[in-house]
Amino acid sequence: MSETRASEEPLVTPHQLAVRWGVTEQYLADMRYHGTGPAFIKVGRKVRYSWRAIREYETANTAARTA
Repeated sequence: MSETRASEEPLVTPHQLAVRWGVTEQYLADMRYHGTGPAFIKVGRKVRYSWRAIREYETANTAARTA
């Protein structure tokens, strides 16, 4: 995907990501605070995620098994 195309993707709100992952918005806020979640963007006081950051985080945290 080209840089131009990637930058045209809509940004994702914490609510949208929480629904996608089945977690609470507070859980995402805790991840941001501890630096353990996907990279995020601050637009004023609002938090947004790029689809690229979400995909990278999901790929990096995909596990084949629990042990």
